[in-house]
Amino acid sequence: MEFMEELDAQIELCFENPEIGLRLEEHHRRLVMKRFPFNIIYRIRENEIRVIAVAHQHREPGYWLGPKGKSIREPESGYSANIINHAGS
Repeated sequence: MEFMEELDAQIELCFENPEIGLRLEEHHRRLVMKRFPFNIIYRIRENEIRVIAVAHQHREPGYWLGPKGKSIREPESGYSANIINHAGS
């Protein structure tokens, strides 16, 4: 439960200040979670933050990217990504 609360808080922080994370590629950023050894990889789009991965820091860097040499790819469907849309908030 603590992990999910921290994850929600960090994603909310990304929405409040989208450029807080370290830039990885043109539109992708990485935010290090404070209390857990995970990075949140996300993409900024107009009024939403799309989480691409929640990656453990002790695994091989970029393991969630897929085949070596590929750039960051977004999931084909919303089932693999969390989308926080605050347009109506």
